[in-house]
Amino acid sequence: MGSLSLSFSPASALVFSGQPSATVNVTLNRQGATGNVTLSVQGLPTGAAATIQSPGTSSSGSITLSASSAAAATYPLTVTASDDTVSGSAALSLVVGAVAQIGITKNGGFQVAMSTSFQPAEWDYQFFTLNPNATAPLGNLQPAHIRLQGISQGVPQTTANTWDFTVLDDITQPVLGVGDHSPEFQIAVAPAFMYDANHDFLDPTYQGFAAYTQNLVRYFGRWFVPRFGEFLSNYVVGRIQRT
Repeated sequence: MGSLSLSFSPASALVFSGQPSATVNVTLNRQGATGNVTLSVQGLPTGAAATIQSPGTSSSGSITLSASSAAAATYPLTVTASDDTVSGSAALSLVVGAVAQIGITKNGGFQVAMSTSFQPAEWDYQFFTLNPNATAPLGNLQPAHIRLQGISQGVPQTTANTWDFTVLDDITQPVLGVGDHSPEFQIAVAPAFMYDANHDFLDPTYQGFAAYTQNLVRYFGRWFVPRFGEFLSNYVVGRIQRT
């Protein structure tokens, strides 16, 4: 007498109502004498279906799951393998995801764009040096969808009278060279010397901070249009552009 056991890859299936199906590969473990094996699935919810490719005399098959109208939820399924003499079962999870429909308003449509961000600092500033081809995929982003936010040693003003753009530039300059040309620059923190040991801000008039942002504008050139929120609660955000 033989025995049958199953395993799945992936261990669960994620589908969306009315969207493309998901396929789970089934691996069959045979022990002893077993014959032509077929698969069956129990526990499918209303509005879901399974297309089965049974192993037969081999050790692998598949189950393709779809949900034409099933409610969003997680459903426990049982998959059984049988050769009419011996059988084995295993649990498989079916996750039906929720689908959101976004309508068109009278003022226009809904647009989605990919974006990415960099936080230049001493631990990552060599990214483009080590990965010189990394700028190529950035050019696929829509304008102004790359964000830069210098932190730690990526903040270029080191004392009241000294500046070091090495860390910030190693990330910023390659970004300025791609098709975007106008990344969003977020000033999340002031230079370290503007804080005390408890990280309390030492510039109550914000004059030093304003001078810092002004010098950033001078350094990066062509144009920089800041949007000011509540300092230390929101970022100071602007666009920088080089052509």
